[in-house]
Amino acid sequence: MKQELEHLRREMQIKEKENKKLTSKVEVMEKYTVSLVKEWKNKK
Repeated sequence: MKQELEHLRREMQIKEKENKKLTSKVEVMEKYTVSLVKEWKNKK
């Protein structure tokens, strides 16, 4: 039982790390998109 809990906790930590990586990638993409849109509007 205790081992299962440890295993679950470890998996949750791994998932959390992956989620943080994903979140930061999404944030970077959003910033990039915003700057692209600004550039595009400036060119018009």
